[in-house]
Amino acid sequence: MGNYNYGIGDLVLCRYDFEYLYYPTYLSDSQDMFFLGIIVDQKENQIVYFDRDIVYEVLCMDGHRRFFAKWEMVSIRKA
Repeated sequence: MGNYNYGIGDLVLCRYDFEYLYYPTYLSDSQDMFFLGIIVDQKENQIVYFDRDIVYEVLCMDGHRRFFAKWEMVSIRKA
């Protein structure tokens, strides 16, 4: 989805890519669901998520913290 050069404090637009994980239930309109937020942390080598990729923790505009892979984000503005 994006350019993959992200840092803490960057404003990003995020959308989950459900093709790589199986979810027993999720919203049917998930393709249209996106989140706008600021990167607050990055986690490397997280086996829970992806063992060889960086996972970014994003504080979304609705106040929730969500985790996204680098290919699920697009940079809106660099910090």
